[in-house]
Amino acid sequence: MTKAHQEPSRLPVRGTIATVGTVGALALLLSFRGGPLAPPEPVLAAVEPGGSQTPEPTAATETSGAEATVGAVSITGDTYTTPYGDVQVEVTLDGGDITEVVALTMPAGDRQSRRISQYVEPILREEAVTGDSADVSVISGATFTSEAYAASLQSALDDATTVDGSAATNSDTAATASDPTASSSTTPTDTTPAAGPVTVTGQAVRFRFGTVQVAATVEGNDIVDVQALRLPNGDRHSAQISDYVEPILRDEAISTDNAQVSVISGATYTSRAYAASLQSALDQLG
Repeated sequence: MTKAHQEPSRLPVRGTIATVGTVGALALLLSFRGGPLAPPEPVLAAVEPGGSQTPEPTAATETSGAEATVGAVSITGDTYTTPYGDVQVEVTLDGGDITEVVALTMPAGDRQSRRISQYVEPILREEAVTGDSADVSVISGATFTSEAYAASLQSALDDATTVDGSAATNSDTAATASDPTASSSTTPTDTTPAAGPVTVTGQAVRFRFGTVQVAATVEGNDIVDVQALRLPNGDRHSAQISDYVEPILRDEAISTDNAQVSVISGATYTSRAYAASLQSALDQLG
């Protein structure tokens, strides 16, 4: 029986080729030598040219404007008399700004006066703080109180000095601060206990018809003279009243050696303002 001729199998050849190819590829991979991997570049913080590393801004490194300020200062204004009571305020300044105004005294002699004071005080305070000045409104129905509030506030602002005390907002105080020996433009006051009269100037008291201010001359415990520096004279009638009451009030003050003078009929406001200014002068002597 004749055997059929068999074609040689190709599988060994294909297997050999695949094996050779695999070995060759491995040899190529093993023989390939690349350069070493470069290390990752470091992440650098921003550096100013020629300078040191710039730190990240934080709240702790920010300069606060408050650190440069010294702090707030409070000044008490003069007392101003109205027909319904006295008005006096205290202002708090921080730098050049009004941060608070406190009414130390407001008219409260009766229910109506208290009600008006409670109504106008927050309005005037808000205007002063907002406007950083004593230029507040004259509120209808509270004219006297509004004007006295503004006057007391302005007197406090006039007395305000810089934080270091080297200058003042008015020329008189500035001269005294810079040169203790400089004389003031106001009436000089002899503070020494030496014999002789001493003249002191009282506060200016404003009211509806004008302003009253007096200067008292005192020797020992006696009032030897009272000079009216300012009296209402805005019109003929006011001038006539001032001319009439001034010598009466002066004689009473000298006779009694105090500020408890009479309230003259027809010149109630002027009499009370005269007494208030005289008392403020005497208070300076202790």
